[in-house]
Amino acid sequence: MGVPRAGLSSADEKLTEREIVLPETGNDLMRYPLIALAILLSLCGCAISTGILPAGPDTYTVTEHVAPIRGGSSEAERVAMAETNQFCAQQGRVFVPVMMGAVPSMLDARVTNGYAVTFRCLPPGTAPR
Repeated sequence: MGVPRAGLSSADEKLTEREIVLPETGNDLMRYPLIALAILLSLCGCAISTGILPAGPDTYTVTEHVAPIRGGSSEAERVAMAETNQFCAQQGRVFVPVMMGAVPSMLDARVTNGYAVTFRCLPPGTAPR
């Protein structure tokens, strides 16, 4: 165990003399921060929106993407529909859908985590064309 150090008990010496085992390669050192980063990003619950964009006379479009951990396309649909209805109501008009549907993830086309709405804001009582 070596020469006792001043002020350290034998239990403290055992703790200070333990070997620290490090990973053998540089790749192993990078694995753990990358795993932690992946977990952190999946838990952050990212959401992306185009915002409401004009698409013609009284016609607009919006696309919402929500991370799967926060509800994916179901939550994206809820957010998009609330946003579009509120937008038309602020103008004293009514929401009239033109086209709506789930859209694939920007990172993986096999996953749908978005929702797109093309809509019109028409005066109340106006029949959609």
